[in-house]
Amino acid sequence: MAKVNESTVYGAQELIGYESGKVVTKVVAESGGAAVILRSADAGTVIPEHSVPFTAVVYVLDGVAEVRIDDTIYNPKAGEILVVPANHVHELKARERFTILLSKLPA
Repeated sequence: MAKVNESTVYGAQELIGYESGKVVTKVVAESGGAAVILRSADAGTVIPEHSVPFTAVVYVLDGVAEVRIDDTIYNPKAGEILVVPANHVHELKARERFTILLSKLPA
């Protein structure tokens, strides 16, 4: 995962684009176990079910993400935020393309 230069202004879409049939990841910044990450997902792709030991704040920049946390499905759209609790099983599906800004916070 490539990082971006500090002290530089970027538009999110110039940092990350879509790739056909793929999920693309770009680290914006990381420090002390926390990280801010851009992710774009092409329609039909899945970030498989997993659990992580940190709180994840998902801010949808464009599109609509389908996020399952445990047994509940959420559909945050552009401009909305969803907080995924640490150690909960979750999965993201792209019914349509989406770009998210993910903040990983140590639990």
